[in-house]
Amino acid sequence: MKQILIPDTADISEEYALIREVARWTFFAIIVGIVVGILVGLFLLALEWSVKKIYAYQYYFLGLPILLMIVAWGERTLWKIHNITSTDRVIRAIHHNLKVGWQSIVKSFVFPLVTISGGGATGKEAPAADMGAGLGSLIARLFRLSEDDHKKLMICGVSAGFSAAFGTPLAGAIFGTEVLFVGNIWYEVLLPSIISGIVAFHVSALLGVEFFRPPIFVHPVFSEQFFLFVILGGIVFGIVSFIVVETYNELGILYRRWNAPQSIKSFFSGLALIMVGVSLSREYLGLGFEEVKNILILGSAPLLAFYFKTLAMSLTVHGGGSGGLVTPLFFIGAAAGSAFAHVLGLDQSTFAAIGMISILAGATNTPIASSVLGVELFGMELGTYATVSALISFLLTGHRSLFPSQKMTIIKARGIKIQKGETIGKTYVRGAVPHREELLISMLYNKAKKFYLSKVRKSKEHV
Repeated sequence: MKQILIPDTADISEEYALIREVARWTFFAIIVGIVVGILVGLFLLALEWSVKKIYAYQYYFLGLPILLMIVAWGERTLWKIHNITSTDRVIRAIHHNLKVGWQSIVKSFVFPLVTISGGGATGKEAPAADMGAGLGSLIARLFRLSEDDHKKLMICGVSAGFSAAFGTPLAGAIFGTEVLFVGNIWYEVLLPSIISGIVAFHVSALLGVEFFRPPIFVHPVFSEQFFLFVILGGIVFGIVSFIVVETYNELGILYRRWNAPQSIKSFFSGLALIMVGVSLSREYLGLGFEEVKNILILGSAPLLAFYFKTLAMSLTVHGGGSGGLVTPLFFIGAAAGSAFAHVLGLDQSTFAAIGMISILAGATNTPIASSVLGVELFGMELGTYATVSALISFLLTGHRSLFPSQKMTIIKARGIKIQKGETIGKTYVRGAVPHREELLISMLYNKAKKFYLSKVRKSKEHV
């Protein structure tokens, strides 16, 4: 006679609790996805309309000095305590479980719209993530959720914002969880983040938002030589990521040391951006998505285009402009990849795509999300190679980031003194803090001077 096995009561209780939790978070994730998808969709449609109207004029960027002054004034004056209006501030708010008010959502909608429409070199992903975090916080408080659940719903909002902004639901959802920690993903919130991202993506698409879809048709054939070039590219892109992050931080230090009113700094930044647009190219201003498409299709860009875009991005943000840093990284990465391929005589479109993914991974410490983005945008064949390059770039960028509020959970190499659990802004690396107040040039000069004096002292002792 067959014995019938009856599940233990404890097993049934566990399964019931798990099913209830999945259903509960699916419900909240869908709500967040719908609300974020609607607001981000409206923001993207408004941005698309304003960009088409304003960019039709040849010298649309001439008003940047005044616009940056207005945005900087608004950020610092209107609702002072509600200033969670950048990706880094959102990361810090999530780590400290801060409440985000509707005022921050309004500022995240208006000020990036003004900045980008006027020619500022920032991106659309930060306002989307900021609004997502704010809406997640408001929904959590509406349903009177716990502090832990409040943090999770904010992360869902960030993931939904990224997904709706770029039209890549998986990469956007993973980015929202991975960007918080260097070397770790909060798996507990991964499922609701992905659900929120997928829902937000479809909602914004239903509103008529057109997403960035690079028309690239590259099918690389595996060979030992090509694979070695991918590895070499990862090394080069890691160095470029290092340069991008350090340039951004260096300019930030200079601006903080400059003893002048913010209005003067903003006006100066606007003049500098006008010089970039007039003397170099207008391509370095604004969002830059059309330029990225051209690089991927034609495979050509000036050798130093990646650095000029870095300067434009840094001048805009440190000059008081509002917006994201991820979108400019697409331009920077594609331009660097094209330049790398041009120097070595390789296919420029292929390495423009690989460079775009690799520098995003390095400068933001998000190799997994960047790799998934590569697959979503360029397909599995090219995405596989982009993953290898992205991981190398992530490691070689070191313990630094465009987002100093990220928390370190890993050490990228033995022999480097860092403290796990600290933010990148406070992480101690060989006596130098990446998000420091001392200029890199002065640091190198002081180290060289110290080395020279020690040699002179030793030579005198021998005499």
